[in-house]
Amino acid sequence: MRLPLLLVLLLTHIVPLVGAAQSPQTTQAGEDFLSEVEIAASDKTIALRDRFQLFDEAFAALRAQQRGDLPAAGNRRDALLYQQDQQALQTLQAFGRLLKEISTVSSGDADRVQLVAWADSQRAEVDPWSSQRLVLLESRIDALIAGLPGQTGADRLNSEALIDSLNDQRMAYVEGMINLVHLRGRLDIPLGDIEDVALTSLRAYASELLGAVQLRAANKRSLLEQRAVTGDSPELAAAIGSQQHAIDRAASTLGRVVDELDKLGVDTTSERRALLKQSGTVSVSLVDGDLIAKVWGDVLAAIKNWLQRHALDTAFNVVLFLGILVLARLIARFARSVVRRMVDGSRQDRISHLMGDVFVSLAGGIVLTLGLLIALSQVGVSVAPMLAGHGVAGFIIGFALQDVLGNFAAGAMILTYRPFDTDDYISVAGVDGTVKKMNLVSTTIATLDNQLLIIPNSKIWGDVIRNYTGQRVRRVDLEFSISYKDSIEHAERVLMDVLANVPMVLPDPAPMVRVHRHNASSIDFIVRPWVKTADYWETYWAMQRGVKLAFDAAGITIPFPQRDVHHFYPEADVQTADKK
Repeated sequence: MRLPLLLVLLLTHIVPLVGAAQSPQTTQAGEDFLSEVEIAASDKTIALRDRFQLFDEAFAALRAQQRGDLPAAGNRRDALLYQQDQQALQTLQAFGRLLKEISTVSSGDADRVQLVAWADSQRAEVDPWSSQRLVLLESRIDALIAGLPGQTGADRLNSEALIDSLNDQRMAYVEGMINLVHLRGRLDIPLGDIEDVALTSLRAYASELLGAVQLRAANKRSLLEQRAVTGDSPELAAAIGSQQHAIDRAASTLGRVVDELDKLGVDTTSERRALLKQSGTVSVSLVDGDLIAKVWGDVLAAIKNWLQRHALDTAFNVVLFLGILVLARLIARFARSVVRRMVDGSRQDRISHLMGDVFVSLAGGIVLTLGLLIALSQVGVSVAPMLAGHGVAGFIIGFALQDVLGNFAAGAMILTYRPFDTDDYISVAGVDGTVKKMNLVSTTIATLDNQLLIIPNSKIWGDVIRNYTGQRVRRVDLEFSISYKDSIEHAERVLMDVLANVPMVLPDPAPMVRVHRHNASSIDFIVRPWVKTADYWETYWAMQRGVKLAFDAAGITIPFPQRDVHHFYPEADVQTADKK
């Protein structure tokens, strides 16, 4: 039931199409009829012979329709021509699907011979017709390109958009024709002129696209050089972006052209090499052994050319750059030694070890930085934009590195007020240790068990700082106990004798021995000798040992904690206890 219906549709559309003037109604009928033919061409429920018959009639109707008159010029003409090309492309695709169907028929089937003969007979009409459509399309594209120089603004943009659309149709034509070439080869049908037409069009289009890529790339390089000299601007940025967009689009289309040329067995190494060089587009289809060899040859040639032209200048610049850096390093070392001597000469007055170390480090760093800037300027690197950019970069980095800047500020306060110095034993941020070194960001402390702790300066300055060795002399706080039965005067004499026998104890300020408290189990004494800061722990340990030995020799008891416990019994419990 499907076949009669399609034949009815075919007859009802052919009559108004053949011999009738072109009108909107006729054009719409042609579109509907072509859709029906495309459905029939792909509908496996219709016999293959019947589908070929439908295609013959539809193709004849389409050619009759396209022979009608068109408007002389303008948007109407462009729209109708575009529509006709779309219909022609759909016809080529439908014909290709039918050829593909023939290739699936078994070679031993009698129908295959007749079907191949029918396909071969179509070559005499399809080839010149499709070739003519392609030539006309290319002529329209050339005419539009020729008119671009006289256009500006929206008119030029519209023309460029139309050219892009027609170029897409051009590629679709060529791809459809090459598809027919491959299908005919599988069916042993003579190829005819369609392969030469497609090849000629592809080669011309490849040259055009390659020239567009190279021209746009050269324009982009010129714009980039101009920006390097004059600085960036919205106009330059827009122009560079426009050139890059044109490069990307031309390179993408050139890749499609190269793929089609490869299908025809054409050597496309030169096109792929230029495409790889100009656009930077890398894909598996672009790379092969010949291309790698040629690209490698290009690289070697470029290196050789560069060495011939710039080797001596570059070598001189490198030697000059390294020489300036070496000289800057020597000057920085001399500057550090000079600052070190100045710091050492004034350290008795106001400058601490930490501040002196920071001054020495800053002196060397400033000289090296200046040397690097001078070296860069001597080899042609513009230093002014770098310095100008540092202001903006510093503003941005300041927000991102607020904690680091806080450490800088804390380090500056520590250096200014000098709460500790190198080799001081301090307690900060919950840790105790000896200060080893400090910079504007952190302070390094060594603990008694030789662990190195790096503490951010903000944590030190924002907390209590206890400097155990910040003064020249220290008091050793000791406490000893005797029992209640021992003599206080005797214990005081013994403690004073022990102090007198410790050589590190200073006579001034005089040591102090006092009764401190009446404890629960003992009488407690405090002993407060003064010593040099370096002798603190030796005096502490000597006093602990000497007092114990002296108390033992004098018969003074160091009591243990004691407690008297009194028991009270009720009278009944006492009588019970007596009876027992």
